[in-house]
Amino acid sequence: MALACGADPVAGDAATYTAAMQPTLQANRELANEFLQVAALIHKREIDDGGIVQRWDKDIISIADDLKDKASAVQPETPELQGPHESLVASWTDRADSYKEMKKAYSSNDDAAFEEAWQKNVEAKIVEEQYFNDVNAVLGPYGYRLEQFPSSK
Repeated sequence: MALACGADPVAGDAATYTAAMQPTLQANRELANEFLQVAALIHKREIDDGGIVQRWDKDIISIADDLKDKASAVQPETPELQGPHESLVASWTDRADSYKEMKKAYSSNDDAAFEEAWQKNVEAKIVEEQYFNDVNAVLGPYGYRLEQFPSSK
């Protein structure tokens, strides 16, 4: 009696998923760098309020929205990757929303709203970090790994 040996669907999905996510994660690193640059400008008072809002729109919110959309477009085929990926999309959606809320709060000088948006961002970051633990637990046995902030190549 011959046993039917089918290919492991997760193995193929792992390869496809990793390839699809790499460019998006590179952009995620760029977003983190932009966020830190804008935060440094604010902290050093090297930018006026109008400049902050403009940089926030162009360099933070637009990139975060683009990343959310790119992640949403990736559709893993197997449940093993679908679950972690859904959590990443939710996290990046919350992050993009929190950036918009931070900008609005900053523009209206509403410290309480800014703190609330900041906390939403912190919570999104925690979910994002859990995603990397979860997805790499699936990818690892197949020789793949995703980095939250991959080095530029």
